[in-house]
Amino acid sequence: MLDMPLSAEAKAVVAIASYSGVSPEVSTAICLKDEVNVDQEILRKLLISGWGEKIAPYITIAEAQATDEEALRFAQFAVRSGAALIAVSIVRTKNYSKIYLSAHHALADEYSLEVISRLVRLAYSGMIESAIYEMIQGRQLYHSYVERQRMLAKDGADVQETECVLMSPVRISKTGRLAWSEESPRICLNHVVNTEKNSLKEKATSVLLSLLHRSGEVAEGNTVCMSKCWRLTHESGAIGMMTGLTPLPVEDWTSSRPLTRSSLEAQAKFSSGAREALKCCRESELFVNGAFPRGIPASLVVGTAFPVGVDVRQISDSELFLEIEGRFCNKDAASEFLYEWAYILSG
Repeated sequence: MLDMPLSAEAKAVVAIASYSGVSPEVSTAICLKDEVNVDQEILRKLLISGWGEKIAPYITIAEAQATDEEALRFAQFAVRSGAALIAVSIVRTKNYSKIYLSAHHALADEYSLEVISRLVRLAYSGMIESAIYEMIQGRQLYHSYVERQRMLAKDGADVQETECVLMSPVRISKTGRLAWSEESPRICLNHVVNTEKNSLKEKATSVLLSLLHRSGEVAEGNTVCMSKCWRLTHESGAIGMMTGLTPLPVEDWTSSRPLTRSSLEAQAKFSSGAREALKCCRESELFVNGAFPRGIPASLVVGTAFPVGVDVRQISDSELFLEIEGRFCNKDAASEFLYEWAYILSG
């Protein structure tokens, strides 16, 4: 990746891309008012300020006479095919301009795209120099994160020998409501549920795992995969891949667990327990998004690493957005599972 400093999480993404032949991407949509002049050079200058001049040949920016979905697909496939590391497709309408931005997942995670989206809006509001400054600062924060991660791993200060002998990846029941098949079309289902005020996302995850366990949706295994953002509070403006995988036990998931300051991907080089935990995560058939939400609807995501995915977002003090996706064999059965989950939360 152009001799850039990379986190252990980013290196893992590069390795997977090399093995699969497909470059994983993350994407977002940035909406601007119609009166904003979307000068491509401003955008290019902003992106180069973050990743340096060496990335310039690997940035693709184009205006598309296309639908929003077609424009997004252009950006996504430019990255996935390896034609670009960052691809942008601009669509202009009578009322607004929309920028679709896709980046190689080793360069950015979903949180990073939210930071970049804010800086793009700042740049087009006439504050290009401020946006560039924050972009540079964001990458410097990421470089500091990479160095901190390296030192923690080198010193062995953060290596935990997880008792992975007790871990086994979850397999979804072939006869359950979430049964999936490679031959089935990908389905995305969501529902907004009213809950008690200040009900937390963690409660929804707890209810989900309990429901999975007792309703027979899990055929075998005791561990699902969850994503975790490793940014510290002072790194809220950091731009880079800082999201990793972490095991989530189906039972007793709220019990005390060792706290670490770096990802499994960083620990795996030095810890056999971390390597086994990471392997278990990758082999799970169920993924829970514990990090930042996507910048595009789940239905527009091109590729997913796990057969079944779950996302929970707190959208107000009393509302949760629940989403499940996968190549479900029976859409009605999967919907029934989603509504049972929502019903329990609303009770």
